[in-house]
Amino acid sequence: MGEHANANLMKKIIPAIIIFLFSLGTLMAQWDSVGFVEPNISLTSPNVGYYFFNGDEYGNLFRSDDGWDTWNLIHTVGTSEMTGGISQMSFKSDSVGYMLAYIMGFGGLTQTVDRGITWTSIIGCDYDTKYSFPRASFGYLIAWIGSLGGFGLYLYDNGILTRQDSTLPIPVSSMLFINDSVGFIANGGTNVGTYRTTDYGKNWQLSGDSDWVIRKIVFPENSKGFCLTNTSDLYTTSDMGTNWSHLGAIPLMPFSDLFFLDTIHGWAVGKNGQILKTSSGGVSWETVASPTNDDILRIGFFSEYIGYFISVNDYWANKYVLYRTTTGPWGIGEPETFVPVKILQNPASSTLILTTTIPESEVEHLEIVSINGNLVFSLDRFVNEIDIKSLSAGLYLLRYSVKGKVWAEKFIVAD
Repeated sequence: MGEHANANLMKKIIPAIIIFLFSLGTLMAQWDSVGFVEPNISLTSPNVGYYFFNGDEYGNLFRSDDGWDTWNLIHTVGTSEMTGGISQMSFKSDSVGYMLAYIMGFGGLTQTVDRGITWTSIIGCDYDTKYSFPRASFGYLIAWIGSLGGFGLYLYDNGILTRQDSTLPIPVSSMLFINDSVGFIANGGTNVGTYRTTDYGKNWQLSGDSDWVIRKIVFPENSKGFCLTNTSDLYTTSDMGTNWSHLGAIPLMPFSDLFFLDTIHGWAVGKNGQILKTSSGGVSWETVASPTNDDILRIGFFSEYIGYFISVNDYWANKYVLYRTTTGPWGIGEPETFVPVKILQNPASSTLILTTTIPESEVEHLEIVSINGNLVFSLDRFVNEIDIKSLSAGLYLLRYSVKGKVWAEKFIVAD
């Protein structure tokens, strides 16, 4: 009788759990405004960041080592006799970065490995050269290099440049290499589409649909990535872009940026201070409370609780504001959440692997519920592995009870 009553109670609780997890009105968040910043900024960790500013004669590079509160000049391009400036700058880590700079109209790409103190020349090239470095001294450039054949895609490998492309579609609006050999470019011309190479940029083939206009491609893991089109449609891949699956449209239009910390947690931002978060690999999205109504241009996170975003306060005056989370190292530690049963692999494909932080005998009524509330698996006791080969790809709940309290956790069944 007791088990029967518990089973009925669990069935009654299904709608409440579904509503709680998938119909949240607003996720609470705490943000701290750092103040106005330059738009040319690269934040590499919760404590370290870089930005550049061009004056009348110089290009100046600044670095912060105290959580972006104070900034110190660390490098200058140009002199009073030879005018210089910086056109692009990006950092892969606190120490390794790249800079496109020019002196007296002549430009070049340089690299630093010592936190921006010294810079080593890679190649002389145009101001608008596009580059992507999957690792410190190995990367790709789309540039005009007269001594090596003019405009094209070039591989840079520890000081050696080699022209690669034979089928490079032009013009190119953006480029991303996720490892040494696999990369993507978005075509910026009349013929839209995203192209992919698997042979170090020697050949390019269309990836995905030919009518995609890609706004952002991100790969939080080597094989697992996401791309967002200008219609807010989100696609995902588990094989480095060989195949793409449609996850649906992100409920945010117009949008400005997409960021995935890992294959589960992601954020999207747009006009009027809109922030959305997914904890289901892009399957569902929830609104995050925002401290501003200004348009948000960029967002990034270093953990699920530590991140930042940049908004524009005045387009005409180039006034940009940096916000950071206050749930990180700026005062409040990351919350320690007790979960009796943990899913060890999420997404899962054939087997759901579980572990428990309490005695197994205390875990009762282990169940899996589909997103529409259908019970697809049920067992009265805890087990470490559940066969999920028969489940369709999508979002599910793992549900169980411990001492009368019902617990639930989302997980994804992958293709």
